[in-house]
Amino acid sequence: MHVSIPWWPEQHTQIRVAGERAWSSDPIYSTTLHPTAVDGVPVPFSVLVPSGIIPSFSVYDLGMRWQLRVTFRAGTALHHTVTVPLDVLSAEAPPPASGLAPSLALLGTGRRHQAWARAAEQTGFALEHGALVRRFQGCTLTIAHESGPPHGHRLVADARMEEVDIGVYMEGGRLRCRDPEHARRLAEATDVLTERHPLASADDRHLRYTVADGGMRAEALVAVARWSEALVTAVLEVRAQLPAPASVAHLAPAFERAAAMLGGIFVPAGMDVWGRRDDVPFSLETRWQAGGQCCTVLTVGSLLPIDGRYHGRATTEAWPAELPAGLGEALDGAEALEIGPYRIELVFPPLPAASSEGEGEDEGEATMDARTDVRTDARMNALVERLEALIAVGRRLSLRDGVYR
Repeated sequence: MHVSIPWWPEQHTQIRVAGERAWSSDPIYSTTLHPTAVDGVPVPFSVLVPSGIIPSFSVYDLGMRWQLRVTFRAGTALHHTVTVPLDVLSAEAPPPASGLAPSLALLGTGRRHQAWARAAEQTGFALEHGALVRRFQGCTLTIAHESGPPHGHRLVADARMEEVDIGVYMEGGRLRCRDPEHARRLAEATDVLTERHPLASADDRHLRYTVADGGMRAEALVAVARWSEALVTAVLEVRAQLPAPASVAHLAPAFERAAAMLGGIFVPAGMDVWGRRDDVPFSLETRWQAGGQCCTVLTVGSLLPIDGRYHGRATTEAWPAELPAGLGEALDGAEALEIGPYRIELVFPPLPAASSEGEGEDEGEATMDARTDVRTDARMNALVERLEALIAVGRRLSLRDGVYR
C-alpha cells in the first residue's frame, strides 16, 4: 500500500454563466508514503506546510483556500481519497481566540464533527447521529453525508412531509403537480429555488436534494440547510392555500359538511377529510388513478395489531367469510376491501361528476345542478354512515375487545 499526499491550492474566480462561482485547482506539492498497513490500525504520518504559500483568504470574487488530499492505494482495490480542508494563516497574523486555526485543530472525523456542530448552531437544526435535523409543520428535514460509488461524497437533504395528494412530480428538477392551477402556484413559489438547485426526487410526501460535497465545511452545510428549509417551507405554505382541484371543485361543499359531521378536518387541495376519534385515526379520501379518474376511500387505523387471519384484499365478487366484528355493516356499496396489520381500507365509486358545460340552459341547467347536488349529498351521507361504522370497528380493535382482551 502507498499513500500520496498532494497540497491543492484553489483559486476562486467568477464565471459569468448563470452567476455561478467555480473553483480551479492545481497541486503544488506531493509526497508518497509506504507504510506497513494492518487492518483496523491507524497509519500515523505528519506533513509540514510548504514555505512561501499564500494564506487562505476570500475577497468578493477572488479567494484562495487549501485542501490536503490523501489517496490510499492497496493492490488492485479501488483507490480511496479523503479531502481535508485547511485554513492557512500568515505567520505574522495574530492567532484566533482558540489559539489554533479551526481546521488545524481537528482533522478527519473530528473535523467533520466540528463543522456539523457549527452548522447546527448557525441554522438552529438539531445534530442527531451525525446529521442535521429540523422538525416543523409536520415535516422532518434531515441533512446527512453519504459516500460511496457511483456518486462519491455528497450532502443529501431529505424532507418527509405529511401527505397531501396533489400528484407532485418532477419536471427537469422542478416541482410540478396534477391540477393546472395547483401546478401554477407551486411553480411560482418554488421555481426560483429549484432553477439553480434541481431536486433529485420528489412526490407528495418526500423531497430529496443532493450536492457533491464532503461535509467538511460548515458554510456548505449551512447553505444546504437554509436552502432546503426555504424550499420545504414554500411547499408547505403553498399546499395549505391550494383550492380544491378544478375537476372535483363542485364536491367541496359536500366534503366540508362531511368533515363537520365527523369532527374531522377538510383539506381542499387533496379533497380529503382527516380526523381522530379516541386516538383512532380515520379518513375520507379522494384517490386519483391513471387517466385522471378518481375513487373515494374510507380508512380507519387500529392502535393494536389486527389479527393476521383478517389480512388481505378482497372485492365485491367475494367478500371474506370471516371479518372483524361490525365490519360487514360498512361494506354496503364498497368495491374493494383491504386489511393490513394496523389499517382497514374500503374503496367506493367516485362521487357524482359535475354537469357538463352546455347541458341545459337557465332553468334546465339549474335543475340539473340541483339534482347533482341532491345525489352528491345522498352519496356523501351514505359514506359518512359507512365511515362511522368503520370507526366503530377501529375503536373496538383498539380497545381490546374480543381476541384483544
